[in-house]
Amino acid sequence: MSAGPLRVTIGIDPGQTGAIAVLADGCFVYAHDMPTMPRAAGGHEVNADELGRILRIYMRRHTGADFLVALEHVQAITRRDPKTGKPVQQGANSNFRFGESFGVVRGCVGCLKLPRVLVRPQKWKKHHGLIGKEKDASRAVALNRFPAAGPQLSRKKDCGRAEAMLMADWAYTTQHAVGVF
Repeated sequence: MSAGPLRVTIGIDPGQTGAIAVLADGCFVYAHDMPTMPRAAGGHEVNADELGRILRIYMRRHTGADFLVALEHVQAITRRDPKTGKPVQQGANSNFRFGESFGVVRGCVGCLKLPRVLVRPQKWKKHHGLIGKEKDASRAVALNRFPAAGPQLSRKKDCGRAEAMLMADWAYTTQHAVGVF
């Protein structure tokens, strides 16, 4: 336990398949898949009401704590061409929906007046030795760092939860050292 108020760090992987993870003084508390709802035009979108409700729950549970949200600073999505293996830009609609998800998350965090730091994937991944690794490698690193999170990371699709945990861990480790909180 640190001197002074409890430090609650929330990591958010903002995509529709992303997640929210909560650490208290660097210890795992909980991880939650990004809440989504059906989109009128088909597919799903981030549910701002539910995201706000989840964040408020943790704010109430840790009244008086210092909060910091580590939000992944995303950019246009690229995918690998199955034939050449080279990166290919996703379509405009996909990029718009991804950017919209980021905006909804950023708006929720802002409306709740939670301090935040934007972090590029390369930065938190480098911190955890994940540059050039497959997405599932994040689960292994998160399980090693937070063994108590095992039940929250048991499925292959829990990579978003693992990444949110690792972003929160990056923020807790690096931002405290520079006096952000």
